[in-house]
Amino acid sequence: MDDRDRALYGEPPSEVIFREEEAIYTAHPRDGPKTGFYLDQRLNRNLLKSLVRGRRVLDLYSYTGAWGIKALRFGAAEAVMVDSSVKAITWGMEDAGRNGVADRCLFVAADVEEFLVEAAKRDDRYDVVILDPPALIKSRSALAQGLNAYRALNRAALKLVLPGGYLVSCSCSHLMTRDLHLTAIGEAAAREGRRVRLAASGGHPPDHPILPGHPETEYLKCWVVKCE
Repeated sequence: MDDRDRALYGEPPSEVIFREEEAIYTAHPRDGPKTGFYLDQRLNRNLLKSLVRGRRVLDLYSYTGAWGIKALRFGAAEAVMVDSSVKAITWGMEDAGRNGVADRCLFVAADVEEFLVEAAKRDDRYDVVILDPPALIKSRSALAQGLNAYRALNRAALKLVLPGGYLVSCSCSHLMTRDLHLTAIGEAAAREGRRVRLAASGGHPPDHPILPGHPETEYLKCWVVKCE
């Protein structure tokens, strides 16, 4: 097949509005990445339910703010969503309105790494920080560099977590194994001088199966760590 982005059959809708339990979301099949929404995180987003009531939440690499909106539906006091895509931010603001939480959230169009640096300078702190970056390891030759990037991102995110708060750290790089990812989080915490402990973990929903003999199919990791 030639390398072109096109509909093979029929005409896909520009948007699909659907419900994920408490939350109402919009997928953008034509203009968004993959299916137009990150459905593979839906069970992991439910890990927020016992963490966020009355809390201040930061959703990094938010895309349309699915984590932050779910946190607000679970009773969070405030959520800040940060993504570099102005288009995704616009879609997220529309979804926040559909969920009746627009008055409790702030969407910021910014480079996440730059946002983290500036937030640390302001001593801007949160009860729950969600770090869900794109795949940072594209090939085996990039593994060492990617591991350093994950360590640096997690360390920067930990700077913004209040004592007693939580970091929700994800990776969708299939070359980053669960052990490597958790080790990277621990190393970031050690370098930052934070004591952390594992509170919960997540991965694939049943419709994203892990196939025996194909380790590439186990790509999604999600760790919830409590930070002292």
